[in-house]
Amino acid sequence: TRSLSSGQLLDIPEKTIQKPTEQDIHQNEWLEIIEICSPVLKELLDTLSKNNIPCPEVGYELFSDDKGVLAVSELAWEAQQIAICDEELGSENPFYFKTQNWQVIKFSEVKNNLAEVINKIQERIAKEYNNA
Repeated sequence: TRSLSSGQLLDIPEKTIQKPTEQDIHQNEWLEIIEICSPVLKELLDTLSKNNIPCPEVGYELFSDDKGVLAVSELAWEAQQIAICDEELGSENPFYFKTQNWQVIKFSEVKNNLAEVINKIQERIAKEYNNA
């Protein structure tokens, strides 16, 4: 843009505002998820976010046509049918997800076998993308 100063026109460079990249948006989504989820899941979520795993849905509700909400998970990847459940909120949550052929990961598994849980999630998501 040009500005009038002391009778002269000056060239003033416009500030360049960069649009966020897809990677920036993806990282921001992960940061929001990490912030609102149980601290038990922090290390798991940090690792998944750094490995380009798609963001899960927080507070996923499993519905039945005739009964409404059957179960709730802390996190879920619906397309891959992976649910992470806090078993302290009720044993029926993992049960109902399993009856619908979901892979259920309990908080206790995350605490005790983090590397195995990460591998399970990555393998299931990779399988889904390879079949697409």
